[in-house]
Amino acid sequence: MTTYGELHAGDIVVGYDGEAWGVERVAALRPQGERVVRPMTLIKSGERVAGLPAADEPVNVVHQEDTSAEAAAWGVFAYAGLVPEVLEETWEI
Repeated sequence: MTTYGELHAGDIVVGYDGEAWGVERVAALRPQGERVVRPMTLIKSGERVAGLPAADEPVNVVHQEDTSAEAAAWGVFAYAGLVPEVLEETWEI
């Protein structure tokens, strides 16, 4: 099972309403009290819902976006001794 902390922009997940929602935006994990949250915006038929789900909360993924090119670029920076940090991802429809 995938968690909200593992999602990427462009993934399609099952929302609390049982419908498929696109992950339009995800931001870096951040602490909130005793838990770690993942700020994000989901979109379905033009309706947007922003939230702060717990990073370790499970989510049902219908489609996982291909992020292999981004991962490869991150690896090049890391190999060069740099420490890249993803602050935000946005899915452009």
